[in-house]
Amino acid sequence: MKKLLATILALVMALSLCTSAWAAETSVAEVGEQAYSDFGEALTAWTENGGTLKLLDNVTAAKQIVVTKDLTLDLNGYTLTAGVNRLFQLGSRTVKSGNLVITDTSADKNGQVYSNKYQPIYFYRVGTSFTLEAGLITCDYQVDRTHTTSKCGTIYAANKAVTITISGGEVRNTGSKNGYAIYVAGSANNSGGGNTEISVTAGAVTSSATSAILISDGHKVEIMGGTISGGGASAPIACETETGSACTITGGTFSGNVGDYVSDNIPVASAVKADGSITYVVGSKLIADTANSGDTVTIVKGGAVSGVNEGVTIIVDKNVDGVTINNTPVGENQSYTVPTTPTPSTGGYYYYPSTPGITAELNGTNKSATDYPGGDYGLVFRSTAAFSTFQGVQVDGKTLAKSNYTAEEGSTVVYLKAAYLKTLAAGKHTITILSTAGNTSMDFTIGGKSSSPQTFDAGVGIYAVTAVLSVTGMAWTAKKRH
Repeated sequence: MKKLLATILALVMALSLCTSAWAAETSVAEVGEQAYSDFGEALTAWTENGGTLKLLDNVTAAKQIVVTKDLTLDLNGYTLTAGVNRLFQLGSRTVKSGNLVITDTSADKNGQVYSNKYQPIYFYRVGTSFTLEAGLITCDYQVDRTHTTSKCGTIYAANKAVTITISGGEVRNTGSKNGYAIYVAGSANNSGGGNTEISVTAGAVTSSATSAILISDGHKVEIMGGTISGGGASAPIACETETGSACTITGGTFSGNVGDYVSDNIPVASAVKADGSITYVVGSKLIADTANSGDTVTIVKGGAVSGVNEGVTIIVDKNVDGVTINNTPVGENQSYTVPTTPTPSTGGYYYYPSTPGITAELNGTNKSATDYPGGDYGLVFRSTAAFSTFQGVQVDGKTLAKSNYTAEEGSTVVYLKAAYLKTLAAGKHTITILSTAGNTSMDFTIGGKSSSPQTFDAGVGIYAVTAVLSVTGMAWTAKKRH
């Protein structure tokens, strides 16, 4: 028994030693194929040799990370917490280079760089660059009395000609006061010339306190996609064009109207969701996708929109022209619903939506709405089809020149001019108002005469025959009496 107890105790002690050894060897990061249990050692190897550092656990950086080589940080679903201001410094006093890429290869891509210090991505020298491919970078620095005017950009570049690329993930600033997500200002001529260039193709740039992006002093930003959101009443972008800065927008979703930065012929639309929230979307595809999703879409800057689904309605705002939806021109202050293609029903037949209605309206001194007696007043016809769907007018199957009629909203009102009506032969004619929603027709006459064949009234005939027979009978009776 004593030997058995001694053996068990020895095994327990051995297991405890192994557990301690395993705990001591738990890896928090790897650089290349080398795993590290000490994050400081991993950072040293990474910054000296370059390459990729992959997180294997949540860690805190106790010192500044100086980027002077091509470095990639793979968050791998974990959080790197900043223990110092300006966590990443791009470039150094002696090295004018350094390129940092932050990505996340985990399935959920929910890794994060978190800082409650200021300027976690800080550009120190010209010629450096930063790229965000995936993951979240958060700056939660709350301005205190000693930093009331500090520009607390999550990505911060002052007086530097550098490159910033956002192709995924999110840059977020939840700090107070000047809490820009991207802050680029100051003349780069002070440090080597040139201008900072910012490119956003996907992902998100957000601020809870002010504009998401601020640029001035000749720097440039181009936004081709992604979501840009400013805090409170702030515009999503603060672009100081008076100092030579340039903002170019060809696509993306924004918390406010950015039409001033969008080139002509690229449409901009507001989108109202079911909860009442409003965003602005730029570009044909994004506008179509937003409308197809069920949001209420209003075009606020003209251009061509294609790919809108059948039955979907888009509104064109006041004073907005040059809008086409699926190649159909739509005028200002109009709404357009994409027509539905006929679909087969049971039995192999097609169901066609009902065609618009048509009515005639009395005009001027005319005594009939559907008869032109001559004179100065033409005929007025109203179709129930929306004016945005109007395509033209036909009379007796022939398309009229626009000089022979006028057409206006309401839904569609067509006025056949008297000068044209005077050229028509007396009798019956047919007007057809053409519309993408369906054509609608109505007969009218010239001079109160009908060109249709005369028909026999049976009642009058019977009455006439009866009268003749009665007269004949009376004459025959009188003759017989005599």
